[in-house]
Amino acid sequence: GSSNTSAGVNLSKTNADSNNPLIAADSDGNVYIVWEETVPDPDHKELYIAKSGSSGSAFTSANSLTDIQHCPVSKLHDMSG
Repeated sequence: GSSNTSAGVNLSKTNADSNNPLIAADSDGNVYIVWEETVPDPDHKELYIAKSGSSGSAFTSANSLTDIQHCPVSKLHDMSG
């Protein structure tokens, strides 16, 4: 049989570790991906977002939302609810 698999896409365009992705979509077909990324200092993490207006076919450049040093995404979940 055939396999329809593809390689992952590096939305941040860096070699840094990217973790804890969250994906959401809206009724207009926009797809949003938010993730935690390690930046030069291993204990330093930032939250990034990228958007696709083409149902996930292509994404905008990654944008840093905030510096979340010592505050992983899992703790942000705890704060929201």
